[in-house]
This record gives sequence, structure tokens and C-alpha cells, in this order.
Amino acid sequence: MAIYEELRRRNVFKVAVAYAIVGWLIVQAAAILLPTFQAPAWIMRVIVLLLGIGFLIAVILTWAYELTPAGVQRTAEVTAPDSVMNMAGQKLNYGITGLLAVAVVFLLARDYFGAPARLALTEPTTAALVPTNGPADEVSAVELREVMPNSIAVLPFENLSPDPDNDYFAAGVHEEVLNKLVKLRSLNVIARTSVMQYAGAARPITEIARELNVGTIMEGSVSYANDRVAVAAQLIDAATGVHLWSERYNTELSNVFEVQADIAMNIANALEAEFSGAEQARLERRPTQSPAAYSLYLRSLPYGVIDSLTAIAYLDRALVLDPNFAEAYGEKALRISFRGRGIADSIPNWQAFVREAAEKGLELNSELVTGYAALANLHSYNWQWSEAERLFERAYQLSPNGTGVLASYATFRRDTGDYAEAIRLFARCDELDPLSGCATQLAITQRYARNYEAAFATLRHLAERQQAENILLHLAFTEIARGNKESALEHLRSAEELGSVNNWGSAGILQVRLAQLALAYKHVQRPDDVERVFAELTAPSAGVPVSEGTWAMAYIARGDYEEARARLARALENPGQGTLMTLGQLKANDLSDPVLEQPEWQALRARIGAL
Repeated sequence: MAIYEELRRRNVFKVAVAYAIVGWLIVQAAAILLPTFQAPAWIMRVIVLLLGIGFLIAVILTWAYELTPAGVQRTAEVTAPDSVMNMAGQKLNYGITGLLAVAVVFLLARDYFGAPARLALTEPTTAALVPTNGPADEVSAVELREVMPNSIAVLPFENLSPDPDNDYFAAGVHEEVLNKLVKLRSLNVIARTSVMQYAGAARPITEIARELNVGTIMEGSVSYANDRVAVAAQLIDAATGVHLWSERYNTELSNVFEVQADIAMNIANALEAEFSGAEQARLERRPTQSPAAYSLYLRSLPYGVIDSLTAIAYLDRALVLDPNFAEAYGEKALRISFRGRGIADSIPNWQAFVREAAEKGLELNSELVTGYAALANLHSYNWQWSEAERLFERAYQLSPNGTGVLASYATFRRDTGDYAEAIRLFARCDELDPLSGCATQLAITQRYARNYEAAFATLRHLAERQQAENILLHLAFTEIARGNKESALEHLRSAEELGSVNNWGSAGILQVRLAQLALAYKHVQRPDDVERVFAELTAPSAGVPVSEGTWAMAYIARGDYEEARARLARALENPGQGTLMTLGQLKANDLSDPVLEQPEWQALRARIGAL
């Protein structure tokens, strides 16, 4: 008690409080000003370090010395009549009160007036919620969604490298940050597919956040040259424009993993998202000791930009530099597994390549999501459903918010007839990747589950945003199921017109679409169109043989059920022939064809995707 009283008498506590408030104000001001002047990150660390040292010095000096009318004297030498401790204490009280007032004003100004002008913030308007093609009181349920909790959209990183050819590096770092964030179960992270449209777009932050249904936006830039990396990142509250966190990193390429992990952890902390020790360990894991191998790995990443064979070549070069690079093995396996038969000409024994690369990656890292996903794809391709289910479930546990895993697992669940779980997974995928194809797949699955009204609502919203042949075709099927055959015919005509322009994609997809078109025309009583489309299917198609499942659907469209049943039986004896797009629809019998409900047909349909 004597020490406490002496500390109080000498005003040590009051000086400490005053110093802490001043130090906090200095740090807050630096956090705002340093990024504005693009100051390196080490300056903030120096400021905090100096403030900490200064705090200790201030406390020691307050204890040891006193400012008297005669000047600075050691406290132990000051007699009671000469002491002005009480007067100094009163002045400190006034000073602390004033400093607290300044701190409160600063907080209010930062929270309510701190939105940077460059964000061009706008308030949402009621008009933005009203569809342009319907009554004013029919507000789209999609636009009225509540903002997802702990949600973030990481916008594409700007490439500030001296060499514009280093765009791949900025894109790769962006994708790797996303890959780390999706491993945190408590975060809702918008997928790369849906944020890429905002690259280089001068759009208001609030508008982007509203479109993607998120509460925060992260912007960033990357510069890469001479084996050094500079990364700047800032996390912005979409509602207020306030910077929740910002940081600049300037480091060697070999330290870029720590930078990515630090960004992910700071985002999680800023959003007050909980994460386990295991999740943190996954974030901090260093994938390779070779910066050169990592650079090659980043070159392979941007899907839709780098074709699969080129990506595999980069990954092979990375594995030469680091044979223990688990992520490179996993990425290679996943790339090949997605291509399947389409890559057989270049890699005839592609299944062995997938298995070898995935198993090697998992040997090096037992939590390698891409390894599990690639093997799951392979087993699903070969209709080894039980093993595929185990592997998909493991990948999903490790990456519950990864939209690639969500989409693949949802497709598997639909193929095996678990429509309720497939709908849940596709809905989650659409939530995190609203501009991908997950919404279309969700609508197809809703139709398979006989929830025609939900399927129609989903597809109608998609058609309002994009006139695509695939969307219109499935909208036609849904209208047939709802009994609106005239509307269905209009959608079929539009789908064919668009399909003739875009060629429906690959030869295999074209064949499936032709069989589906023929089936749809059958159900709207257009036999001439059925025969016309069937004739197109029998024409040579880039040397790719038509699968038995596709033939089965086409013969059903013609009404030749005997031939169709024989084709379906052959399809079931030959797994891995790329027939699940048509077989899944036959399994569901989504248009309630009474012939397919006959016992001999039911027995065949039950075998499709049977676990």
C-alpha cells in the first residue's frame, strides 16, 4: 500500500494515462496518414516501438524527478513546502479530460465522417430494389437478401510491377489469399469468379458490396521485381467506408507466404471471426522453400486465363525445382481430373496421372484439399460412388467455403439422387459465387426435386441478368413441368438461336444439348423439330462419339422407348463415358414421363448413381 500511495502521490498513474492517450492518438493518426503517403510498413512498427520506449522513460522520470519552482529536482530531495505535486496532479486531471475529449471526437469523426472521397459512396435507393420488368411491389428476393455475416469480397489485386507481364503474379497472390480465407469456416468469402468483373472498374464500394451481398471489401495491389514483393491491402467497411485495417508489406519473395497468412488473419480478426488452432496452422503452413517454384505455381493458377495443358507444364517445372511441393501436385491432379476425357489425346493415361499426383501430394500434406477433390472427381467419373463420397466429404470438411469443392460435391449429390443436400450445397455455392454457374445448377436440381416454382424463380432471375442458351433451355424444361408449353416453346426457339451463335461449347456438350432439345420439343408436341434436332445429333461431331446415355435421351424424344432402354442398359455397363448430364435427368424423370415410371424403367433408373 505504501508503494501504491507513493506512486499516486508522485502522479505516476496520471502521467501513464495521459501518455497512453497521446500515444493512441499518434498511432491512429499514423494509420491514416502513412498509407496516404505510401510509407513502408516498418515506419509504423518504429513509431509503436518508440512510443513503448518513451512510455517507460516517462514513467521512470515521473517517479524519480519533480518539476518545482526552482527547476527539475530529484523527488527524494524535494521538501514538503517546495513540492507542487498536488498542483501538478490537478493540471494532469484537466489534461487527461481534454485528451479524452479529443479521443472521443476523433473516434466520432473517423466512424461517421472518415469515408474517403475516392470511394464515391452512395446510399442504396428503393428504386434499385425494384425489378424493371415487373410490378413495383414485386421486389426481388435476391436483392433483399440480408448481408452475410463476417462476409468479404476481395477485389482483384492491381498489378504495380514494372513489368506488365507480371500480371500473373498479382492474380496468383489474389487467388492464394482467397484460398486461405475460404479455409476459415466462420468467414463468408466471395469467390474469384464473381469478383473478377470488378477488376479495374471504378465502381462505388457500396454498390459492389450490395451486388455481392457482403459487409466488407478488400482492395490491394502487388508489385513484383527482382525477387522482391510489395503488397498493399486495405479492408473497408462497405456501409461507412471506414478503413477497418490496412497494411503495406515489402519483403523478399520467399516471405510472401507469411504476407498472405498475415492478411488472412488480420481480416479474420477485423471481422471478429472465430477460428481454431488447426485453421490457423493451415494458414501459416509454408507450401515450398523454393521462390522460383512458387512463381511457376502462381503462373498456373488463374482458371479461364491459363489453359490446362499450359498450367500443367508450369506445375511440372515447379515440381522439378521442388519435388516436395504438395500444392503443385494437388493442382496438377485437379486440373487433369476436371478435363477428363477431353485431355485424353494429350495425356492418354490421364487417370493414372491424376491418381499418382494426388496421392503424392497427400503424402506430403494430409490436408491437401485439391488432392482429395481430384481423387473424388476420378472416382465419381468411374461411378465408384462410395469412395467418391468419402473423398468429397473430406475435401468439404477442409474447405467448407471453397466454391470449387461446393460445386463438385453438389453435383455428386445430385448424381446420386440426394437432391435436398445438392440444393443446399448449390445454394451455398451461389451465395459465395453469384456470378458462376451455381445458380443454374441449383435451378436444375430444384426441378429434379419437383420444386418447379423455386426452379422457375431462380431461372427467371438469371434470365433477367443474362440471355444464355443453357438458362433458356432449362427455363423451357421448367415451363413444360409447370404446364406452360407455349412459353416453353418460345424459350426453346431463343435457346436454339443463341446456341447456333455460340455453338453450345464443346462437341460433347453440343451432343447433350441436342438430346435435351429433342426431348423438350417432344413434350411441346413438335415432332418435326424432334426429327430435325435428332438428325443433327446423328451427323459427325468433331470425331467425338455420342455417349449411350445421350442416345437414350434422344430415342426417348423420338418415342422409341425400346431402343432407348437398350441404350440406357449399355450406358450403365460402361461408367466414365461422360453421360451423367443426360443420365441424371433420366434418373429424375423431371417431366414426369409415365413410360419411365414403368417397372423395367424404374429398375434401370435406380441404378444410376446408386451408392
